[in-house]
Amino acid sequence: MSTPGYYRDEALRCRELAGKSRDADAIKRWLQMAAEYDQLAESMASVPQVTRGEPQTQRVSMQQQQASQKPETKE
Repeated sequence: MSTPGYYRDEALRCRELAGKSRDADAIKRWLQMAAEYDQLAESMASVPQVTRGEPQTQRVSMQQQQASQKPETKE
């Protein structure tokens, strides 16, 4: 899975290619792609780890834990 760092590296690569290009349209497109990669990196960095495919942990309050541990009574 891609990481924010991967997209930041791609943005840097696009800027380097823009700097080496002599064609105005190509420069514009490389810089546009760099901006898009930066946006992807920022959006990924702001997403909590849980939504990126990592294991989820369920948090249960102490009251819920105690209630679930009480034995059932037969009437």
